[in-house]
Amino acid sequence: MSKQETQVIKGIAILMMLFLHLFNQGQEVAALHHLFWVGDAPLVEVLTRAANPVSFYLFCGGYGLYYVYRRGADKHHYTRVLKLFVHYWLVLLVFVTPRHYIAAPGVYPGSLKTLIYNVTGFYTTWNGECWFLLPYVLLSLSSKRLFAWMGRYRTRYVLAVTFFINLCVGYVISRYGSKYLYTNPYLYLPVLYLNLLFAFTLGAMAMRTGVIDRWRAVYAGLAHKQTGVHTYIHTYIHTYIHISSPMPLYLDCIKMRG
Repeated sequence: MSKQETQVIKGIAILMMLFLHLFNQGQEVAALHHLFWVGDAPLVEVLTRAANPVSFYLFCGGYGLYYVYRRGADKHHYTRVLKLFVHYWLVLLVFVTPRHYIAAPGVYPGSLKTLIYNVTGFYTTWNGECWFLLPYVLLSLSSKRLFAWMGRYRTRYVLAVTFFINLCVGYVISRYGSKYLYTNPYLYLPVLYLNLLFAFTLGAMAMRTGVIDRWRAVYAGLAHKQTGVHTYIHTYIHTYIHISSPMPLYLDCIKMRG
């Protein structure tokens, strides 16, 4: 998978993220005039439940990190993590500073504990949309050990195990999230790590098996066959017209003489 293709995937994820955060807020969505409904819910709100932009980023991250892992030593691993945090800190600076002076001076930045939690991404109370930052960083930092473990087993077994973990963790979050997890980052962080593991692993296994390159080759072959079929049909029709009627041949002779 090329860098251009990963940029396309990231672009789709960005559009999906915008759609999700625009139309998953109940009060704001209820104020709109909706043309399509699914039961008692607007169609646009139902579609947001299928939007999972974080998984796209995790897939690309797993794919890229496994590519680097296969090449050998990664000299820029920690540099990339630091660069990610720098972007995150800039976002905090842009959002938190106006909120301190305009919205809630007592909330932003808050206590020293709150400051440390948010700067490290451990508990993102200032900007909840960055909840996945630290779990992804932990996945990135532990990727070498994860990939070494994955290398001992077949791809189908690795995907089966991580998918099962994903199902179990999803059940735990849906059942006990609001009661125990959301307000306790010490419990929620390892749960999020496991929750993000499957999409990350899926990208890594796509890189290991080369499945995307094989799909591309199959698609190119089909496109080539379609082009060949179209050329054959065009040649057949053109030849049939010339054989069945002398007029096209006469016109061709006129063109050649002209």
